[in-house]
Amino acid sequence: MTIERFVRGMPKVEVNLQFEGAIQHETLIVIAEQNDVPLKNKRFKNWLKQLEQVEYASLNDLIKEVSKWIQQPEDFTRIVYEIGVSLAKQNVQYAEIGFAPSLYVENGLTFEQLLTALNDGRERVQRAWNVQLRWIINGLRDEPQSIDDAIKWASGSAGAKGGIVGIGLAGREVRGWADTFERPFRTAQKKNLSRVINLLEGSLPVNALIERFESNRIEVGVATAADQESVQTITDRQTAVGICMAQGVVKGSIATYDAFPLRRLVDDGAVVHIGSGMPALYRTTLTQEYLAALQYCGLSIRELEQISLNALQASFMPDERKAEMKQAFEEVYASLRDEQKVDAESTF
Repeated sequence: MTIERFVRGMPKVEVNLQFEGAIQHETLIVIAEQNDVPLKNKRFKNWLKQLEQVEYASLNDLIKEVSKWIQQPEDFTRIVYEIGVSLAKQNVQYAEIGFAPSLYVENGLTFEQLLTALNDGRERVQRAWNVQLRWIINGLRDEPQSIDDAIKWASGSAGAKGGIVGIGLAGREVRGWADTFERPFRTAQKKNLSRVINLLEGSLPVNALIERFESNRIEVGVATAADQESVQTITDRQTAVGICMAQGVVKGSIATYDAFPLRRLVDDGAVVHIGSGMPALYRTTLTQEYLAALQYCGLSIRELEQISLNALQASFMPDERKAEMKQAFEEVYASLRDEQKVDAESTF
């Protein structure tokens, strides 16, 4: 269909992507074998089965396990390059990738070694595919020290030079996490670090979170997106809100894409952008999420273009670069509409 070709041809920005969930399973297996993991880990075959049939209630345990398999600098470089290739094939021109160093420093690598390896891959992606990658350094809710480390690394001189554009908070739900992490987030704000929070289902009401943490953008699931009071707060404050509809489907929060309240978010004026989150684990891509927004949620081409531009605006790139890219994107959108003979008000 011409609309599908339009979506595939759209230049895009991805700011809701997590390194740990973007690694192809085949690559993980090869890396594990090269690092002799099958010989050292008696449960290796069981973990492989979980990769193929993910139990999403235990997703964080799976992520922490497979992160142990990635042990050499060249492993990280390879993964970043493969992520970059996948993004290039979807016409993603800029991406911010969440990365949790605390998952890997126990493998014997320093943060400086990790960052060097990541940036080796980043530079190769830039040269080969002209895709710009930047890093969001994530702290984990069940590791309080990890956010202090993230702030230290992100605010240091090596951070800006190494492509770090902000910090984030991710990981499993733990009791009292908001009290634990409010102070470090205030510290990050004073240091002028951009901040992202992944708001899990069942977390504090988003109103309280926005007021306490004042994050630059949030990532939410179905429950928050469907809660009218939360949506009202998001809309009133014009907080950038990221969604991945596939997450709700694979976790069973919704049966199908058309049950996600994206149409209402857009109608209510929320500054919403779409991401793929953990594409290898959620069995999706950014392009598939865009197509689903048209096919199942009733959005028009014009509304999808705006969602794409929202992702650009929500990014942490410099304002002048955003303006340049916005103009370039709008020109390509217009050209693609003419080429594919689709109207801006067209729906799937």
